[in-house]
Amino acid sequence: MFGYVMPNRGELKIKNWNLYQAFYCGVCRSLGKRYGQKARLLLNYDTTFLAILLAGIKSRYTLKSGRCLVKMKKQLFAHGESIDLAADINVLLAHFKSVDDWQDEKSVKGLVGKTIYGRSARLASAKHKEIAKAISEMAKGVALVESTNNQSPDVAAIPFKEMMRAMALYVMQGDPQEALVAEFCTILGKWIFIIDSLDDLEDDMKKKQYNPNKTKAEQYSVEQVFDDAHQAMILYMQDLANVFDKLVFQDEQLSAIIENVVYAGLLEKTEKVLKKRSCERCGSK
Repeated sequence: MFGYVMPNRGELKIKNWNLYQAFYCGVCRSLGKRYGQKARLLLNYDTTFLAILLAGIKSRYTLKSGRCLVKMKKQLFAHGESIDLAADINVLLAHFKSVDDWQDEKSVKGLVGKTIYGRSARLASAKHKEIAKAISEMAKGVALVESTNNQSPDVAAIPFKEMMRAMALYVMQGDPQEALVAEFCTILGKWIFIIDSLDDLEDDMKKKQYNPNKTKAEQYSVEQVFDDAHQAMILYMQDLANVFDKLVFQDEQLSAIIENVVYAGLLEKTEKVLKKRSCERCGSK
């Protein structure tokens, strides 16, 4: 369910790509410092974007040079409140996914994840009880949707998008742009959930697991589902762009990165999920 929100590198200036990398590596370093080196494996693009969004609005971050243990070279790392918060949320969401994978599929990966990162999740929960509560409520909502086999992607996305909204309200509490950021995150949460369900559709059908697009795919075809979904995803991205245009950012460079994600990155990911899979099925290159 995670790892879809990232920039279109080809459309991003080199200096902005380097800054994006500094945030990505900053969240990675924060994970290691706060939860141990194994937690670095949990790093994903979505929480990096959250760090950039918050830092862009509040302009509270610093850049420091350091040595990356993975790349074995010196580079810039972003530091600040939004980076540490992104690391905490990263742990909580990754632990939820591990628990969900174990419950749904009895996967070894899910069991290992929920065992290894259980303590880290408890630590993160203690720091951010409201976020932990939002994730817990989301898990209950997802379970209800799956138990009733709801076949409306919009309805199925409600628990996840409401979790995103609750997290935004928590981190932006008292800020003049609190409502706008909450609306932005709600729409983004809906996009993430639905693009993930489309990405997983064929695998879920093979494994006979829940997917809100499955009945339609069985009645018509997977191709039809993807064709119909394409316009809907474009509309979600337009809604997101409309809210983005109302936000005021304190950091122009981070604003440019977020703009790239909203106008180019999400579109690139949508095309990759919907169009590439269509080409793979028809045998074209």
